[in-house]
Amino acid sequence: TSTKFWYWKAFESSLSLHDFLAAHARSVRAILASLSVVDVSLLELLPEVRVIATTSAGLNLLLDLPKCYRRGIKIANAGDVYSVDVANCAIEVLIDVPRKISASNRYVK
Repeated sequence: TSTKFWYWKAFESSLSLHDFLAAHARSVRAILASLSVVDVSLLELLPEVRVIATTSAGLNLLLDLPKCYRRGIKIANAGDVYSVDVANCAIEVLIDVPRKISASNRYVK
């Protein structure tokens, strides 16, 4: 473990999210989360945030990008890293569902 960084995990805390953020707001510099968690109201509670890294491909659904840029917040996302996997899964579903491959397999088992 690093002594340079601390990881605040709100989901492991017994405090409500609001109380948790109130306790740690000034020490949070980066957020690693799904964008469904990071919204404008969360960013307003965390004045020292400088980096948001998300596992999603898109950024503009819940995040106010112009506001982030004005605050100097750097944003990183997964980009197209999952594109090939998602395309493969879509093709598999297109083959599986009409031919009932998975359903037939479950029936036989």
